Amino acid sequence: MEWIRAGLLVVLALGLCVGTGAPLRAAEVQCGPPLDWQNLSNLTRRLVREAGASESDAPRTISAELRDMNWQRIRAWQGQTARPDVTQLMKQSVEELRNYASTGQFSLPWLLIEKLDQIDHLAAELCVEIPNAEQAADGAGAPKLNSRAGFGLSPNGGTLADYARLSLLPLVVALLAVAVKAGHIGLKWTQTWRNVRRACDVSATLHIGPYTLPGTITLLGLRGCRFVGADETRQSMLAVVAGSADARLSIDEFQINTEVVALHANWSALSFDAPLSKETHAAILERSRNKARTVALPPLEMAIHRAPASDGPDAGSQVERTSLQ
Repeated sequence: MEWIRAGLLVVLALGLCVGTGAPLRAAEVQCGPPLDWQNLSNLTRRLVREAGASESDAPRTISAELRDMNWQRIRAWQGQTARPDVTQLMKQSVEELRNYASTGQFSLPWLLIEKLDQIDHLAAELCVEIPNAEQAADGAGAPKLNSRAGFGLSPNGGTLADYARLSLLPLVVALLAVAVKAGHIGLKWTQTWRNVRRACDVSATLHIGPYTLPGTITLLGLRGCRFVGADETRQSMLAVVAGSADARLSIDEFQINTEVVALHANWSALSFDAPLSKETHAAILERSRNKARTVALPPLEMAIHRAPASDGPDAGSQVERTSLQ
């Protein structure tokens, strides 16, 4: 049981560690200009075409837009497209917008709009793979977590697929825990069927040296049984004499050499020196006052030292059938 509990704790700890880690950031495919650039272009067109450039807060709006641009992603996109003409047009447009943010005046607004339209036209069919900010070739600048240029990413840079995978982690951890528990139950039932453990109510007598202790077998397997003394006096005596001499279990005509391996308040565990045959096991169960039924129980740990082996002539015999006479 201890190793099973330890395994469950390890599984849960691993699940929590993985669940709190940063989401995986895979490369994305971008067609057309980056979203940051598209937002800047649309804002510029609106200011110029709707005569909004004369608004007092327009330069500040352009300045804020330029400041929030994810330039590292844009440079990565430019490197992937390998189109110097587009890169040059973008550079000229940015210089014009920075001049407007400083002076509040466009020098040639119609030419700026023409350049922006030309960039959109040339980049419309360009589809390239964009690495994450951490993977950008030039490594310049810090990634903007609040950038609106996500290339299909959420604002903090994690893909929706990453978050979907993270949301499944609690389910995966729960399934692993259930699998471990199911394996433990399966192991107990495998041991039960292998040892043919049956709950029963069979009268028996336990002989330990000169002591005779009547009682009842409440659980019988091929390799051992649970024995309950007939009363508290017999059970207390068993706790005193267990392991003091060779033990033999008598069930009518069956004589089974055995050993007391564990003591409990209300019952004791006996281990047979040799496994019972299935025929003997079935014959003993036929003597049960209640119908025998299958039960699953964990294995017992030996708590009583084995008594020294007897040198008598019957030391080698394990299960004997004696006459009813």
